[in-house]
Amino acid sequence: MAISAKPFRLTPPALLRLPSRALVLLIAAVHLMPWECRAAIHFESASDSASLAPQGLRGRRLVGTESDAVAPASSAASSGARVALSADQARGQASITGVTTTNRVDVKCALARSKFGAIYTFGDSLADVGNNNYGRGESFYRADFPPYGMNFIPASGRFSDGKLVIDYLSDHFQLPAAPAAFHPGINGSAAQAGLNFASSGAGVLDSTNAGKAFPLSSQLSRFSELGGLEAANQQSPDPPLALVSIATNDYLVFLSKGINLGRWMDPREQIRLAEILPQAQELIASVVGGISNAVRTLHASGFRHFLVFDTLPIGCTPLGLATVAESSGWHSNEPAPSQCDLAVNLLTADHGAALALALDALRDELADATVVYARMHSLIVAITERPGDYGLNVGTSACCGAPAPINGLVQCGTSIFISNGTQSSTPATLCDDSQSRAFWDFVHPGQAANQVVARTLFCALQAGVCDDDLLRFANRRDCQS
Repeated sequence: MAISAKPFRLTPPALLRLPSRALVLLIAAVHLMPWECRAAIHFESASDSASLAPQGLRGRRLVGTESDAVAPASSAASSGARVALSADQARGQASITGVTTTNRVDVKCALARSKFGAIYTFGDSLADVGNNNYGRGESFYRADFPPYGMNFIPASGRFSDGKLVIDYLSDHFQLPAAPAAFHPGINGSAAQAGLNFASSGAGVLDSTNAGKAFPLSSQLSRFSELGGLEAANQQSPDPPLALVSIATNDYLVFLSKGINLGRWMDPREQIRLAEILPQAQELIASVVGGISNAVRTLHASGFRHFLVFDTLPIGCTPLGLATVAESSGWHSNEPAPSQCDLAVNLLTADHGAALALALDALRDELADATVVYARMHSLIVAITERPGDYGLNVGTSACCGAPAPINGLVQCGTSIFISNGTQSSTPATLCDDSQSRAFWDFVHPGQAANQVVARTLFCALQAGVCDDDLLRFANRRDCQS
């Protein structure tokens, strides 16, 4: 039976006046609604709303309504401007406590018009080109087996069917792909066009997937160990670019401890949820602080140009959707959900808001540096929920994995459950239309979606936007990629 739901809105000031238990119950009620109803909910932020971000990071706000027009990039105001959010942006940045932004524009941030002699990448599986192939022991997360890389470099260690966003960036700046920095035979002189330190499963925090990835601190240490920029044999006189794309795993691990994704907004967990909200605040502060400190460290090492990404919306990934659906009584013979899980996305949305303010502060602190924030959270939500608008056919189901139709619980190319490493009775299957799907496996976008993100990012970089929602630049015809 089809369910018709008219959009309605929830504002943070009203939410914040509720007792913590009532707030948790309200969010839980939203979470347990049918997908069709939940898709009609919009959250509004306002100037007097608080944030999950720590006190020192609270600042400017956005107002988002369904009818708001999206202003062109050229009309974006300088730091502190209030700009309108489209319905997609409001949904992609939904937060129980509000969304912050700076919408800062500066000609220095037009990185797409710049020339770079090298790209140094620090991050997780969204940017790993094979570092985990050289991890210590068998516990490291790996993608060095078929069918990973089937549309680009087979079994290279990339968690995708083909190119990552970093590969498209290298193409755009006409640079060869930077080699994996953890290769045992690598040295600083190999950095002719940069080095890639990203590690699948890595987090900002050392405790995230400890022993299974190279955390951000190890990546920075490896950079120093190889001699930093001074040891680089860079062939171009143009400056290097530091790219930082990490934090999704910190929140995945947090959501899987104590309360898993499927029980994140379960009413039966209300007491524990009330207790865990302060932990979420502390986690965001720690993760955002770690990213800020990494930028400071790299700045001290000689970098003056930075491109920092936010996280994936976990509630859009096949892993998040399959885990929630399974705990909600969903059966595999039912169609895959067509909407992201708004409740699960709350945590990563608030991370994005806090990171925006932290990077804005860094721009003032590091006056000689260019710090660009690539907000892809809302864009991934839109690609997942309306794939047709981006040249894709399937949004919420992974191409490779199991069980069908979401394919979000078993790793591609194996019979191993993502959550606990045990054997599944259902091995992963492979689709025949990988280039038309948003997600390749349980949590990683496919090459086609990565190309959409990269193309949209180039558009924002051409506009000189230091910090704005990438969704505002999606499908723009006036950009050159």
